[in-house]
Order: sequence, then C-alpha cells, then structure tokens
Amino acid sequence: MTTPLQVPGGPELVVILFIFLIPVAIIAGIVYLLQRGSNTGDEQRIEELERQVEELKSDAEPREESERTNDVERGND
Repeated sequence: MTTPLQVPGGPELVVILFIFLIPVAIIAGIVYLLQRGSNTGDEQRIEELERQVEELKSDAEPREESERTNDVERGND
C-alpha cells in the first residue's frame, strides 16, 4: 500500500519561504554594503563636472563682455 503525497499547508509554506528569503536578504545586504562603500567613482565624477563648469564659465565670460559692449554701442544700457 502506498501513501499519497500531501500538499504542504500554510505553516510549511511559511517555513519554506523563510528558507529561501534569508539567503537572498543576506546577499542583497552584502551587495548594498559593497555598493555604498565604493564611492571613489563619485568623487572623480564630481571633479570632472566641476572642471566642466569652470570651463563653461570661462567660455561665457567673453560672450557676456561682448554683449555688454554691443549694448553700450547701441545705447541699450
């Protein structure tokens, strides 16, 4: 005589869910900590952006000066 297979109920499913979720949570936590700890790329990006801003400012200054000169020549103070 053989016994039929039984379908797991609520408590068994909760235990199975915890068994699978705990390793996933641990791996996700490790990945998060590694991502948060590697901020060296951000500093390099900030420095590059600051250089670009300074370059744009230096390019804009001659344009502003020429616009002021043109306004004065036209009499548009």
